[in-house]
Amino acid sequence: MILIEIKNDNGLVLKVSTKKRLFSEPIRITGGDCTNPCWDDYLHDWNVNSRKYPIMIRQAIEELGWIGDGAEKRAGNTFYFSDGMSFIFTHRAWGDLMQAIIDKNEGFRKYK
Repeated sequence: MILIEIKNDNGLVLKVSTKKRLFSEPIRITGGDCTNPCWDDYLHDWNVNSRKYPIMIRQAIEELGWIGDGAEKRAGNTFYFSDGMSFIFTHRAWGDLMQAIIDKNEGFRKYK
């Protein structure tokens, strides 16, 4: 089931789905970053050409009202992009993402 579909200014479309293999095999993002990065530092860890993905993922998470949700509710969802890229987050990676978005230096464990 598609939960949301968003499009950026360059025409890239993101679909968030509850199904793990809707369009393509997703890249599994792993985590457990104990440095508690802020959003800018989190983005810096992505290749400059790939930063559009977490930016759009964050936008979708905000529009879905998932900010602060733990991984037990959200880590199984898959983020599919119209250019063929797709991502799924482990529990720790979801915690890293939430920690970076919220930026309260609480650590990934608060959201995993």
